[in-house]
Amino acid sequence: MKLELPDHLDEAYTQATSCASIGQLEYEIRFLLIWLHDVVKPNYTVEIGTNMGGMAYVLDAVTTEKTVTIDTHRLVNPAVQNLNILYVLKNSQRPETGIHVTQALGGPIDFLFIDGDHSEEGVKSDYRIWRPRVRSGGWIGLHDINNDSCPGVRKLWESIQGEKIEIVQTPYHNNVHGYSGQIGCGGIGVVKKP
Repeated sequence: MKLELPDHLDEAYTQATSCASIGQLEYEIRFLLIWLHDVVKPNYTVEIGTNMGGMAYVLDAVTTEKTVTIDTHRLVNPAVQNLNILYVLKNSQRPETGIHVTQALGGPIDFLFIDGDHSEEGVKSDYRIWRPRVRSGGWIGLHDINNDSCPGVRKLWESIQGEKIEIVQTPYHNNVHGYSGQIGCGGIGVVKKP
């Protein structure tokens, strides 16, 4: 049995996956969305690494005020464009981008999702620059903590201390519950900022 999403989240998830513009594994994204909806209830969400725009689209469905997504290029699929989402075409690793986004939000970040530059230096830079912009008690998510082709993400994840949750799809999820997706890639880690 798959995790059931509330109707509005299921609609957003279905729209994002139907146009192949979401890069997270099915169990992982369903778990994350339910957890954000039921526990975190973010007012302000920032995603680093827009890609096709699907993740920003589903994150906006759980965000009450504003979602911002940042990337150096814009390939957003028109099927998941949303006027509520602020698309920032800038380098997330430049301090002035953080200033621009903070001013646009008008409040501290409740949930930060890092899924941009997966190199060790890139993900460390995004974490170092953006962590201070997350409110105390807010959450930071990293994508690809379980992906062998992204060892820098895993290394950063293992170095972070604090209240952490790992969301990793396993063969059990696929074989017993009927989830789809390639095992051994992906993985979402979330950590609470003290």
